Amino acid sequence: MGGQFKFLLSVLLVSVIVLSSTSSCKGQIANIAVEGPSTVGVCGEFTVDIWIRDLPASMIEFDTRVEWDTTMMEYVSHVSHVTGNGWAPSYFSQIPGLIQLGALGPPFSQDASWITITFHCLGSGISKIRIEESNIEGATAGIAWNKIDLEVNQIEPATVGGISAPIDKIELLAPYMILGGLIVAASTAYIIKKRKA
Repeated sequence: MGGQFKFLLSVLLVSVIVLSSTSSCKGQIANIAVEGPSTVGVCGEFTVDIWIRDLPASMIEFDTRVEWDTTMMEYVSHVSHVTGNGWAPSYFSQIPGLIQLGALGPPFSQDASWITITFHCLGSGISKIRIEESNIEGATAGIAWNKIDLEVNQIEPATVGGISAPIDKIELLAPYMILGGLIVAASTAYIIKKRKA
């Protein structure tokens, strides 16, 4: 009985070691994510980064498409990180509401940002910067991916100190106009008195 127990325990231990040494990445899905601020002020500029994270295997090529609502935000500029990551761009295009980016290079498996995009916020409301129609290729097969969009809450900047109300300019300037009139009247009276003397 003792020998069978030791044998079963040995088989179980060897099985655990073998299973734990196999790649824990099997079944994982890469993430293509838009990362940036969740709240921005109207008329302000903000930046987002397009990341590829959690690669289960090394990739050798990718392409992705980023879209946004042009009534809520507009493209200002971008900085590509493709060459900084040791890869070469295969294509890039930018039209209103859409950026397409493709790159290829030696096997790459790290989490990395591939492009930083600067936007100008046009109006208040909630909008999304979305990942669409992407593709990640590994050395032997395509890599499954999951998209992580960014929802941006675009808010009007808060007024400083109290309630905002329209200003009547005449009412605002009236005290200064009265003071100016008194100075002119006093100066005139003084000049007339001085001439009589």
